[in-house]
Amino acid sequence: MDSLLLVTKTNSDKKNVAEAYAQLSSIYTNRANYDSATLFLNKSFEIYNTLKEERKIIDCYLQFGIIESYRGDYPHSANYLLRCLLYAEKYKDTTVLYAVCINLTSVYSALEEYNKANYYLSKINLNDLGKDINLKVNYLGNKGQIEFELGNYSLALKNLEEGISLFDINTPDLNLIQLLILTGDCAVKLNENSKANQHYSNALSLAKMGIFPVQLAHIYYGLAKVNKLNDPGLSLSFAKKSIGLAVKYEVLDLIADNHKLMSDVYAAQGNDKLALSEYKLYDVAMDSVYSMDAKESISLLEANYEVAKSTNELEKLTLINEKNNLEKSTYLLIAIATFLVVIILIYSLRKRNALNIKLNKSNNVKDKLLSIIAHDLKSPLHNIITVLNEIDQNTFTKEDQTKIIKDLTSQTDVTLETLENLLKWGQAQLKGVNVNVLNFELKHEVDKNVDLFQAQLFSKQISIEINIPSDLTVKYDKDHFDFIIRNLLANAIKFSYSGSKIIIDAETIEDSKVKLNIRDNGIGIPYTYSDTIFQPSPKVRLGTNNEKGSGLALSLCKEFSEANGSVIGFDSKESQGTCFYLIIKK
Repeated sequence: MDSLLLVTKTNSDKKNVAEAYAQLSSIYTNRANYDSATLFLNKSFEIYNTLKEERKIIDCYLQFGIIESYRGDYPHSANYLLRCLLYAEKYKDTTVLYAVCINLTSVYSALEEYNKANYYLSKINLNDLGKDINLKVNYLGNKGQIEFELGNYSLALKNLEEGISLFDINTPDLNLIQLLILTGDCAVKLNENSKANQHYSNALSLAKMGIFPVQLAHIYYGLAKVNKLNDPGLSLSFAKKSIGLAVKYEVLDLIADNHKLMSDVYAAQGNDKLALSEYKLYDVAMDSVYSMDAKESISLLEANYEVAKSTNELEKLTLINEKNNLEKSTYLLIAIATFLVVIILIYSLRKRNALNIKLNKSNNVKDKLLSIIAHDLKSPLHNIITVLNEIDQNTFTKEDQTKIIKDLTSQTDVTLETLENLLKWGQAQLKGVNVNVLNFELKHEVDKNVDLFQAQLFSKQISIEINIPSDLTVKYDKDHFDFIIRNLLANAIKFSYSGSKIIIDAETIEDSKVKLNIRDNGIGIPYTYSDTIFQPSPKVRLGTNNEKGSGLALSLCKEFSEANGSVIGFDSKESQGTCFYLIIKK
């Protein structure tokens, strides 16, 4: 890497510099540092685009597609890859064609569109791959993945083991590790636990030689499954290791799977208390998975549309090439006819478009409300009812009941908070935001809102320090201000550690403005979450005591802030804390 960076700074040949950036991108891709990989690939792309190096531009598109696939953004990955496909079919470049088809197969497999995945895989003749081991491995791995998802485990196992045979089994290669994990999964499905254990163990040895923490989490889970019946103690040990890595790298479905497995093991041992505890953790993890799915559903539909549009563009270009012998007069007549139809319809379409915009907005709000009610309200309320029924049947000791009632109270408060935010958000979306500006004392209003959180502060042993001049007044809609402060303070408490301190202070800036800060020393906001914080569908994290929320509140805080002519923002360092601020007029 140092040598490549030196090339980018000292070499005068732009092609060499662009190639160095491309190689740096590949290194960071292999290290799973996709932000840095994209940064260097963009630099390479800009140079090649300036030099009009079409073949190298296509290589960049291919790498962009691979990076987006690794990120999990499969629809955008498909868009990049389809551009490469157009080039490959135009110039009959089989090298690019096979590489693109392999990656499109992976993308559509991840999107569970196995017919499309098989279509692109069928474009490749395995015998034509020659000595290209990487393409052969990817071909066999994708074939095995598709057959596995379709339930054809024996055929999947055959393809995967053939792919493994192409490797040096002692090489810590990411593709080999992933093949071994999937082969182990196939063996488990076929009840061949001895073979599964062998593949997982080989994968474990290789993963420990490299930097593959996410794969290690999957391997430990596989070993936990294999040892579930024969050695429950060992199975629990592997599951705990898997959870540790899955939590660190936010692999939500794997967290849920491990807690479910541990619950089953404890139940088989007769330890009902631990079995129930693990099942509750499984339930919480599944809520997070469902919430994530709900937020991704709309963007996935939109992105699938983009993929379909790109495919249609390919078909359209092919059709134009096939029909280039048609008379120009035919196209002219079609254009004239189309123009006349547009003139006739334009008046009615204007009215319909205005109505459709309102209807679409209303439908989007309705869908969002139903989605959150289904996943953020239904599940906790169902949990509350279930536990209350169990308490009524005297299945818990008095001490357990006291703890459970305390937990239920906390969960009910969160559910009510979510419902309140949900109703305010829906009202703002459908009726708009009305602003009633008043002058009021900032410290008095902040003190009043802090008093509402005394129970939560006492529960987590969190102290609050308020440093605001008593004579400082501001202009703002008081209801909007109260809503923003309550939610910023609730978040600070939610993501603060027990026994820590929250500081609220204010300072005058630019003579006519006040900056109000709410600082905590909690878990902070990861870089990957920061871009979605104020969006209607942000990434959602659990609090330090596993507190949950829908994530709608900050989106509404931003709407209220903008309506009042103020600025809301934050500064954060992961594991060191967060400071949310509000800049308002004096």
